Order: sequence, then structure tokens, then C-alpha cells
Amino acid sequence: MKQIEKQKNEWEEIQKQKLEAEETICELKQSIHQLAPGKAMMVENVTKKTSFAVNHALSQLDIDILMAGGRLNYIKMGK
Repeated sequence: MKQIEKQKNEWEEIQKQKLEAEETICELKQSIHQLAPGKAMMVENVTKKTSFAVNHALSQLDIDILMAGGRLNYIKMGK
């Protein structure tokens, strides 16, 4: 019986963590057009009212594809 109660508590804790993760909202502080290779970006966790810097490993080609809205759009643009 204790094992069942333990499993139930663990399952409830996992569900609580999933719900909290789903409710977290983060936003980029800069415009995506300011994205550049090797340049850090600021991200704000709106839910918890915290900010943090993030680095990325995107090349200029990756950034161009992202700004075009995806690889297909990038190709359609003739680049």
C-alpha cells in the first residue's frame, strides 16, 4: 500500500512540474533582426520576472534561413 501511495505522489509531482513548465513564458528582449553570429541575446522569463543572457551557435546562413521563415522560404527567395 505504501508503494502505491509513493507512486501516486511521484506522479502528482511530475504532473505539477509539467504544468509549471507549460505556464512558463519567455521572450527575446531584442528583435530577431538583431541576431548575429557570436552575439549574445537577452531572454526574459515573463512568468518569473527574470532575465538571462543566451549564446547561440548559429551561422549567418542559419540566421538568414530563420529570418526568411524557414529553408523553403529561403530557397524561394532565390538565395
